[in-house]
Amino acid sequence: MNSIGLFLGSDIPMRLGVIFHSPDLIAFNKPSKIAIDTHPFYPQHTNIIQALKQSSTLQKQELQQYSIKNPQHIYFIEPDISGVALISLNKETTEKTRNLFGSSQFHFTFLLLAIDTTPEQPSTRICNLPLSPSEQKQQMITSHKFGKQAQTTFHLLESLGRYNLWSAHTSYPRIDQIRVHASEVGLRIAGEQKYYQENFVYLSYLKKEDYKPTKSTQSFGEKPLYEALALHLHKVSWKDGDKSYEITAPLPQKFQVLLKKLGAANLQAFGNSHVNSLNF
Repeated sequence: MNSIGLFLGSDIPMRLGVIFHSPDLIAFNKPSKIAIDTHPFYPQHTNIIQALKQSSTLQKQELQQYSIKNPQHIYFIEPDISGVALISLNKETTEKTRNLFGSSQFHFTFLLLAIDTTPEQPSTRICNLPLSPSEQKQQMITSHKFGKQAQTTFHLLESLGRYNLWSAHTSYPRIDQIRVHASEVGLRIAGEQKYYQENFVYLSYLKKEDYKPTKSTQSFGEKPLYEALALHLHKVSWKDGDKSYEITAPLPQKFQVLLKKLGAANLQAFGNSHVNSLNF
């Protein structure tokens, strides 16, 4: 996998994996805690678009092969979410691809690790509650009166003891949609700190009586197995006339380690990047 070093809030460049590239589009496997672009909910976060524009101005050598003229995001996902960040490289492609996104030609697949508070409910759950920005906080709320249409379908992939691995599907992810809808269907995502306080997953919890702390954990405290929201945009696919695109972003390495510790059986399916495209 190729990568690009970008200055994202530090004097040391962070390398982002390039998981897709065409003459007009580029996709990164975005880590958590980094924004794709500016957003009113996250005004202080460093973002990829700003870093790309800065690097292009500096004529950074490793960007020359990508012909980045006017980078713009196609969709927005929260900084807390890792996964596919799709970016247009020129104005014409931005307008065209955003129109496809707005007309439901895209499909998004997220992976989430969550505690199921309603295990008696079915393994496929649909939430279509409309969403609206809160007037008091930089959050989304459900509102039939002011909210905009939103729908998420959740599928149980694997039961892992206290936690379960789920997929979430939508054609138009609004800001914070997966997080709010997950809560509405009884799923509490590991590491959620914005809408409710759900703990990270610790090795001591998984091993319980067999856990033996090291000198490091005794001195500095135990670190979570994955110190981020356990929500990842795993796959983005869309159609553009007779062309079809599919981009898959591997789970962050520490997310994979967490799933392995929990005993997940199908890690290989989530650990590799994949691009499937026709006639582009």
